[in-house]
This record gives sequence, structure tokens and C-alpha cells, in this order.
Amino acid sequence: MNNKINYLTRTILHYFDKAICPSCQSKDCKVIDRKYLVSRLFECNNCHLYFRHPVDSIETNKEFYQEDYQQKGEGITTDIPDRITLEKLKENNFAGTSKNIQHYVSLFKQLIPNKTIKIIDFGANWGYQSFQFKNAGFEVSSYEISVPRAAMGKKLLNVEIHTRVEELSANNDIFFSSHVIEHLPDIPYMINLAKDKLNENGIFIAECPNGSKEFRAKNPKAFNLCWGLLHPNYISADYYQYMFKNNPYYITSTPINVEDILNWDRKTQVCKNLSGDQLVVFAFINQNNTP
Repeated sequence: MNNKINYLTRTILHYFDKAICPSCQSKDCKVIDRKYLVSRLFECNNCHLYFRHPVDSIETNKEFYQEDYQQKGEGITTDIPDRITLEKLKENNFAGTSKNIQHYVSLFKQLIPNKTIKIIDFGANWGYQSFQFKNAGFEVSSYEISVPRAAMGKKLLNVEIHTRVEELSANNDIFFSSHVIEHLPDIPYMINLAKDKLNENGIFIAECPNGSKEFRAKNPKAFNLCWGLLHPNYISADYYQYMFKNNPYYITSTPINVEDILNWDRKTQVCKNLSGDQLVVFAFINQNNTP
């Protein structure tokens, strides 16, 4: 409750501050949604990022995610299971939970066959994804902004989770993030980090709530609920098209059409099926697209 009160208080105090896009720094922005009368979602007319106002500073964001971050209704995302439950989760490799990522494990093995996949799990939380990637035989390098949750990953799941990006390995095949990019105060920093940590043929893959126009038209109530205190950014296909305008990409939403992705030539820019609730991008950010 205190977090919400602080958020609304800060929103009121900074209501008349100029809206500046946290991604491209443009001041050409417009209101596209609002809640609680004073909380507004802006769209940048340059890069098309949707962002709530006021924007968090990097320092505020880092402090918030050390201890305060809690997501109701998401179970083990932020709530550590008890010992008995945890042992069952480990034994079953998180099967039957919302944190089971075997669909991604299978897809990644098909995208990059016949080798040990090197992957960065960016925003690893307390390690439930890294644990599954490790069990699948991937070489995993994990990062989490929250020092306490990173320590939990080591203690409970025996996965090494770095809290400094400088410690992440280089020459990776995949830079993967799940429900991270919508929280970040500096998205271009993350993308530039991915460029640095991926090899020439490496793939940037991110999943997040879908802010695309097609999803909003299909479910306007859900669209309104998906931004605010916990989600300062709302990512759309338009934003990814701007950010990766020089790179091959495949942008889609859930449920993912695996066969279509596997048949993609990886040289062109594809955007399909954008009305699902989760937005997913596959981008070869160290390559140029073929017109």
C-alpha cells in the first residue's frame, strides 16, 4: 500500500513536468491512456515507446527492485516457496507452474541445433528460468538487479546469478528476457548490452505484456491494467520496429507459431499476429536486414 501511495503522491507532485521519452529523449509525446485521474500513459511520437509519467530515475528503479518489488497473483515470481514446495518444483523442473519454460527450451534448441547453446538470462529473478536452462544443457549466464533475489538463486537452486552486467559472459547465442523490458528505466542500455554480449549470429529474444494497437483494440480493459507502478513501460510492435529498423526481426504475440518462426529466413523483417496478450520479439541485432 505504501508503494502505491508514494507512486500517486509522486505522480501528483510531478504532474506538470514535461514528458520526455526515456528511450530516445524526445519531447514530442502525447497522452494515450490514463488511470486514477492523474496517472498518464504517454506515447513517444518518435520511437513509439509507451511510458507512464513521471518516469523513474535509474537510482529509484534500482532501489525499488532490491526489496520492494512484489507482484500479486504471480505466485513464485516474487514469493519464495517453502522448502517442501521448492523441492517438488525442482524435482519436476517447474512443470505445471506459470514459470515452466520448456516451450522456450524446445524452441531455442530448434533455432540453434547441434550445439551447446550459450544463453544470457537477463532479469533472472531468483533463478527459476536459469535452473531450467541449465537442466536442459545450456551454458547459462544470468543477471538480476536485486541482490537478495540473486543470492536466493544461489542458495536455493544452485545457479550463479550475477548482479553486475560486467560479469556476464560474452559470445552468446541468445540474450533472453522474460517480463523485464517493461520495468527498465533505460531500454537502449539493455539492447546495447545485448549487442555486446551476443555473437554475430546471436538472437535477442524478449517477452513482455503486449502494448500493440491490435491487443488494445481486442481487450482495452486489459491494456489499461498492464501499465502503472510496476510497469513504467508498455512495449508495442511499433516500438520494436523502430528500435530494430536496421536488423532482421520477427515480432509476434502469444501463442507463438513455432513452425512459422522456424521457417523465417532470418534476413527480413516480419510482424505477425499481434493481438495476443504477450509480445515476443526475435531480433538479430548484430546483423543488417535484407530489404
